[in-house]
Amino acid sequence: MKFIFRWVREKGDTIARLKDTPASIARGVGIGTFFGFVPVIGFKTLLSMGVTKLSRGNVIASVIAVTLHDLFLPFALPILKVQYNVGMWAMGRGDKIPHNLSIEAPIVHHFKFSDFWTMGFHSATMAALTDLRHAGGPTLLGSVIVSIPLGLVAYWFTLKTMTRIRLRQAAEAAKEV
Repeated sequence: MKFIFRWVREKGDTIARLKDTPASIARGVGIGTFFGFVPVIGFKTLLSMGVTKLSRGNVIASVIAVTLHDLFLPFALPILKVQYNVGMWAMGRGDKIPHNLSIEAPIVHHFKFSDFWTMGFHSATMAALTDLRHAGGPTLLGSVIVSIPLGLVAYWFTLKTMTRIRLRQAAEAAKEV
């Protein structure tokens, strides 16, 4: 457990040492946090880097923020369930408010990788794609709805922290002169 805290601290120190404005670094962290919680596996880092570059944020800070999201992997299934429920609620297909996590997806069956051997590759692939079609839209919409406030909080926290760090560095530099 200590190595996780040490790793997070090292990444935080790396962000603090970046030679960029606090706003640019905060944009990178906010965008990286946003894409970290959107389930676009394999494209998170690339999307984060592209959007960060377009918004003139710090790309390194964005990549670090996407990587820090991987600490939440043990909680991926509950997070995806919340995102799915929020998406179903936003689409008007859920009859409960988002904080009630009892909404089930009757369309989605429990797909197992062993189905590739028992059903055949083509049939199992089609079953998985059918599940993705029914559950993917609400999950993606819910993830965007959940990720926007998380990205904004990460932006605000990083902006305040980086501004404080830069002011402290300037004060230390003024003492040395």
